[in-house]
Amino acid sequence: MKILCKHIFFLPNTDYLCRKSKCMEIERLYADNALKINEMSEMATAIVREYYDPVIGEAQNTYMLQKFQTPDSIVGQINNGARYYFFKNNGFNIGFMSFYPRNDAMYLSKWYLYKQYRNCGFGRQCLQFIIQEAKKEHLVAIELNVNRYNPTQRIYEHFGFHRIREEKIDVGCGFFMDDFVYRLDFNADAERLKSLVANGLADDDIKQIAYKILDGSRITDNEALALYTRADLGLLGMLAFEIKRRKSGDKVYYNRNFHIEPTNVCINNCKFCSYKKPKDDPQAWELSMDEILHRVAAYKGSKATEVHIVGGVHPDRDIDYYCRLIREVKKIIPGIVVKAFTAVEIEYMINKAGLSIEDGLKKLIDNGLQCIPGGGAEIFDEKLRAEICPEKTKSSVWLDIHRTAHKLGISTNATMLYGHKETYEQRIDHLSRLRKLQDETGGFSAFIPLKFRKENNSMHDFGEVPLTEDLRNYAVSRIYLDNFPHVKAYWVMSGLETTKLALQYGADDIDGTVDDSTKIYTMAGVDGKPSMTVEQIRQLIESVGLTPVERDTFYNEIK
Repeated sequence: MKILCKHIFFLPNTDYLCRKSKCMEIERLYADNALKINEMSEMATAIVREYYDPVIGEAQNTYMLQKFQTPDSIVGQINNGARYYFFKNNGFNIGFMSFYPRNDAMYLSKWYLYKQYRNCGFGRQCLQFIIQEAKKEHLVAIELNVNRYNPTQRIYEHFGFHRIREEKIDVGCGFFMDDFVYRLDFNADAERLKSLVANGLADDDIKQIAYKILDGSRITDNEALALYTRADLGLLGMLAFEIKRRKSGDKVYYNRNFHIEPTNVCINNCKFCSYKKPKDDPQAWELSMDEILHRVAAYKGSKATEVHIVGGVHPDRDIDYYCRLIREVKKIIPGIVVKAFTAVEIEYMINKAGLSIEDGLKKLIDNGLQCIPGGGAEIFDEKLRAEICPEKTKSSVWLDIHRTAHKLGISTNATMLYGHKETYEQRIDHLSRLRKLQDETGGFSAFIPLKFRKENNSMHDFGEVPLTEDLRNYAVSRIYLDNFPHVKAYWVMSGLETTKLALQYGADDIDGTVDDSTKIYTMAGVDGKPSMTVEQIRQLIESVGLTPVERDTFYNEIK
């Protein structure tokens, strides 16, 4: 049995209202309440016009509204078994949806939110409600139709939906809409996996956590700690791979990218860093604008879709310099996506300019910034952060910069530096802060665990954690960060063999071609030149039985 959800829309956010309240109430509508029926009709008309008028035109939209959203039409639908629901916040209507039960299926025919409520966490609450309703009726899947031009398709990936086909939908009046069909399988293999857990050697507490994970429920911090400290590595791999499978099937993503590292001169003195060098050091570099642009020009006419620009926090370079850099890059390769500057770099340049976080980000965006990488997060625990990177951006500021970027429509990644002095509790605290922010904004595309490498830094004596710990960390991260659509095994950092294994422990992305354009990990002791061809990437992924999928920065698939 399944639920089929049709014509589901979250309208693009414009003014980012309602940041303070995250509480959503759900109220069912009944056919005998004429006042509420009229209220539903008026709200539905307003919201649907907000989306459809620009998409299909006023005439076709009017036809649809007269057919489906008049008071009489709504009453007729309810009398025929439909279930309508209001979504409310502090007593105000913010959206609605309707279910249509039919035989052994249930169709979710409408789901809309006013545009100003989209990025306030309400969309996720709506999805959680739908999933809960499906599970109450022992349904095994949800399918939903999303207009192909709807800009918010990635929200479904956060909950494990994957695109399965395309459809043309007849909406009447001689008009057809091109839709994508997304599917979320609930427990396709859950019973088989539960049987494996039951017959395994794990203690009862670990088994109960495993059952909870397989049921699609969120684990607590204490349960995450139990997985880190007591769960068998094979069990963790099985659970994490199942979560990955529900989110992205057998796909593993990669892209065609190159890095620009303008300088390794930096005001910070992080103890784990092998990259920063003083200005007079033979290994220091400060690329001029012309040198940077010369490197960019080498990719003109290539199939690269992304340039990744990060480096040291140079004391003499300000936001105007970096704005000009972005503009000049876009002049050379207009279609390339500029993913640039960690939160640490951004904090320095906007403080130097005397700007707020929001105004500084707006200035960068106005000059062409399109995505922000996840570096500089390190470990959020304030005591440990003060010990290993005391001058660096505070944890709260890092989170605020990413929160504000999400508010402004910029997607970002998140990282965690692990395998040094941190405890499991500190890792979980780090993951918890990320999960909470993702609940709030939904703006993170991927989580990237970054392993501490010991060479050429003052924390050398701590050594490096073994491969088994790498895999344990990938698995627990994938399980815990249930609202992150992707976990990336950054092959440049982990090496090719570990990357292959990470794909069996929850990762579904390995980054891109890179083209020997980064020195951050080679300076910390990672062997080899960081470059792979597309064919080599595809062979790596296929060697572990998975399907390579080229993507752009925003996880749109490139055919």
